[in-house]
Amino acid sequence: MSQRKWKEIVTGETRERMNPMISLNRTAAVVEELIVEQEIDMEVKSALVAPTSFIEFIHAPSDVSIVDQRSLEQWLAKFSGQSSTLKHNQIKAAEQLLSRSETDAFARF
Repeated sequence: MSQRKWKEIVTGETRERMNPMISLNRTAAVVEELIVEQEIDMEVKSALVAPTSFIEFIHAPSDVSIVDQRSLEQWLAKFSGQSSTLKHNQIKAAEQLLSRSETDAFARF
């Protein structure tokens, strides 16, 4: 497989999938740029989460948390011990992200 494609194996059948790290890295860069532009003191962390899958990574990037079926409970437990109050910077960052987002909705029935 190439850097752009991943191999997905489902019940013995193999398919090619676009590497989700490509869009994750692009999104992290956009969020990071927005945080810096708005002078918000906050660290951006990336995570590739696949709760029903297994991810085999030979050379996983050190700046991205890889969370799959094997590590999901441990990853979630890390957050359960943290304080649940949102900090001012988190709210400010969320407001900035939402103000630059677009909703594309349609009636489903």
